[in-house]
Amino acid sequence: MFKFTPEDLPAQQLAVELAEIEIYAFSPLHEGKISLYVNIKAEGVELPDPEDPDFSHTVKPRFYTEWLDIPVAALRSKSLDCLDGYQMQYDQDSQEELGFDQPPGAIYDRMHAVFTHAEMTLSHIEGGRYKLHAHGETEFGWRFNIQTEAVLRKISFRAQDDEEMAQPDNERVSKLFGEYFDVSLFKPIWEKHGPEHLSWYTYEGRANHKPSR
Repeated sequence: MFKFTPEDLPAQQLAVELAEIEIYAFSPLHEGKISLYVNIKAEGVELPDPEDPDFSHTVKPRFYTEWLDIPVAALRSKSLDCLDGYQMQYDQDSQEELGFDQPPGAIYDRMHAVFTHAEMTLSHIEGGRYKLHAHGETEFGWRFNIQTEAVLRKISFRAQDDEEMAQPDNERVSKLFGEYFDVSLFKPIWEKHGPEHLSWYTYEGRANHKPSR
């Protein structure tokens, strides 16, 4: 369920279309942190314009944590339950005290609106599936309250240096992956990205999820 209250429109209870989690990092780690990307898309709904019935708005919000960096110490384990118990608390008025230098994410609905206040918790169910609860408000006054299940889809590491990034089989990157995640479980491989003249490689592992009951 994705409850969303856009500006000047009534609150909407929307079904969740997509809910996934990715972890990514650079080698070497910057300040001992990795990035946690949560992406939640709601199914859209058509709403009439309150001022002109001949027009309508498509409301289809997306919650995402584009700039959420967490300390590796926050990882519970090297397994599928690595994010169990994780909690995010963000408030614009006290972001530095809470360990942020910018908003960790935003809501997109025809435009991007960064969080002014946001809280999120993750609780592992089984097999890389998590119960997710997130709520808060954006810079445009949009309010959201999300309760759903999200799946840990991918973990990827890559070199920080441009020259190293362009080379596969970087031992330092693969070793770093194994330091924090179970290689036998995620089975990472080198993946090539981008056009040939600007390509780069990431060491990516994907979880083998148990089906939902």
